[in-house]
Amino acid sequence: ANSKLANSSITLNGSAVSLGGSATVGGTNGSLFRATKGGQAFSNNTWTKVTFNGETFDADGVFDLSNERFTAPSAGKYRLTANMLFESHNGTGDAYFLGYKKNGSFTNYTYHDCGNYSIVDNWSLMIDDVFDLSANDYIELFAKTQVDNGTDGYISGGGSYSWWCGYKLIT
Repeated sequence: ANSKLANSSITLNGSAVSLGGSATVGGTNGSLFRATKGGQAFSNNTWTKVTFNGETFDADGVFDLSNERFTAPSAGKYRLTANMLFESHNGTGDAYFLGYKKNGSFTNYTYHDCGNYSIVDNWSLMIDDVFDLSANDYIELFAKTQVDNGTDGYISGGGSYSWWCGYKLIT
């Protein structure tokens, strides 16, 4: 506990407000990880689990490279963010998707529809969310492309292009 806050008061709009008791300020974000990937091809118009081949850090061993998933070590709220660089097929009407599955079921996804832009080489897509997880709940990342010409999708590798990270929030 922070002794400077114990039984203190502040002034709000000219009136004293008692804080009463004590409060703890600060804490440590736990279960911090960042996974990186190499390139990955996948079939057009098919949700495919994103694979990873390395970790920049994994403080509590919460990301398992063998099954490509984050597993919550304890109950709480977790923020997870992923960025993937999709290689374009230079076709109009292409769309790129990233989605999270919790314990095997989709929770949400984001996408970018390229519309009539056929001159762009690549699209970077990010997904970010906060999950209320129980101990041993797991999250997986999935990707999909919808390409008019039927060409398979591809995510570029490299830690600065395509990565997934997360941590437990202080609550």
